[in-house]
Amino acid sequence: MLDAHAFLTSLTVVLAVAAVTTVVFQRLRQPVVLGYIIAGLIVGPHVPIPLVADPNVVQTLSVRNEKS
Repeated sequence: MLDAHAFLTSLTVVLAVAAVTTVVFQRLRQPVVLGYIIAGLIVGPHVPIPLVADPNVVQTLSVRNEKS
């Protein structure tokens, strides 16, 4: 189980980066979906200097809620 503080910090970073890229792509008159893709690349664990490097947190944020 993840630490609640670390999870909330990671969630805040993800949402902040998504908000910034949304505004930037709207001002550039580009599709916002491209901004979300760039935001995912920025906060993902596969970049040289990731903002959210813990793969468990990224996995938790990216998995949809599935019922067994």
